[in-house]
Amino acid sequence: RVTSPTLIGTPIYQSGVDRGDVIHQIDSEAILSEDDLDRIIENHAPGDTVTIKLISRGVDKTAQLIFGVHPGLEVVPFEHADREVTVDIEAFRRQWLETRVPGNGEDLRRYCHACKRAYPFAQEYCRYDGDPLQLTSK
Repeated sequence: RVTSPTLIGTPIYQSGVDRGDVIHQIDSEAILSEDDLDRIIENHAPGDTVTIKLISRGVDKTAQLIFGVHPGLEVVPFEHADREVTVDIEAFRRQWLETRVPGNGEDLRRYCHACKRAYPFAQEYCRYDGDPLQLTSK
């Protein structure tokens, strides 16, 4: 059962589903639990189209749903997205950091909360215990 209003513009909204509707089948797979729904969603990518069967206000309906991209944003450095870091991008980064960090930014460190070791800012995890590094030593 859809327990909250669907957001305008989302794929589920565009397929005509709203609060109170019961989705009981996606393509040929029955939806008997939330786990079934999660499993089916995980097996589809943006752009995939499925047929959903639902009960809306007591009426059996069939609709098409086109999976979209999750609306959340993730900011990642170019190199983590398998993109080339050009000389221009490196220059932009240096210039940006110089306006926000005293000195040239090379002294930025991250710290391991568990063992208190300091690492270069680019490092994300402690080499010794694998813990995520923090921006401060406290």
